Amino acid sequence: SSEYSVHPVRCEEIRSEWDVSFDGKLSNPNDITMSKLRDLSTIKEDDIRYFSGTINYTTEIEPKFNKERVVLDFSKVECMAKVYINDEFAGGVWCEPYKVDITKRLQPGVNTLRVEVVNKWVNRIVGDMQLPEQERKISLTANPYNANSKIPSSGLIGPVRLEYYARLP
Repeated sequence: SSEYSVHPVRCEEIRSEWDVSFDGKLSNPNDITMSKLRDLSTIKEDDIRYFSGTINYTTEIEPKFNKERVVLDFSKVECMAKVYINDEFAGGVWCEPYKVDITKRLQPGVNTLRVEVVNKWVNRIVGDMQLPEQERKISLTANPYNANSKIPSSGLIGPVRLEYYARLP
């Protein structure tokens, strides 16, 4: 809004570890911890690389703010994300810029940040096509994908930054 600076007066990257859990209709890989966010489609474990559903990222943040507006800046999200601060909905993103104003949800001290990311079904379809036919869980009338199809990026692809905007006098 016009009561704050147009550009951030400072930024800080969130460097804490992320607990990542999976909630899918057809599979649920084991939880993992990531010290650095990255595209899940590049991870070597097939159950994660080919996962389709909701991916829950949780970490703790302790923003140092005083009258500033605080905005989360996600470098890239594939495909949509809902943001929660201390289990209260703060906003969502599905296109650039991947930014959510979290000012109203923040409390002094440590805050829990949870991001629910929903990815594309293509990842699961391509993974399924690599299985023997009797083990596949997906049956499609028309399927443009095969076992060698390129899968789209997936998840919360870092880094994630806190941007601070100064209140104008």
